Amino acid sequence: MKRSTKGAIISVGNGKITNHALKSNEEHGLLYVTPGEETYNGHVIGELNKEGEVEVNPTKEKATSNIRTTSKEEYIKLSPPKILVLEDVMVSLRNDELLEVTPKSLRIRKKILDAGARRKYKRENKHEDE
Repeated sequence: MKRSTKGAIISVGNGKITNHALKSNEEHGLLYVTPGEETYNGHVIGELNKEGEVEVNPTKEKATSNIRTTSKEEYIKLSPPKILVLEDVMVSLRNDELLEVTPKSLRIRKKILDAGARRKYKRENKHEDE
């Protein structure tokens, strides 16, 4: 089976995913999640447009200000998420990732959930990856 060469968009936040955060993360690539879903540190929430990884906080709230606008709430239009199916996951799963299977969804996560521990592991095992 041919492996995908695209990278991963990884969550570094815990909690509910927000519209505001996803709008700014959409520029990195194709997302697998929608606003309101729960996420956690190490959860792969999308496919990066290029090789490598980018860590984002999809739970970031919009900063509130006391300046009023003409509209009550800005309307944020997001692209529809990519629904993961087993065949797609098998092609896109990397060596440092695991597949979580739940009754309602398929999710990809990093083997090492903590971002700092992941960076430390990669640094210490750099010679093995080459």
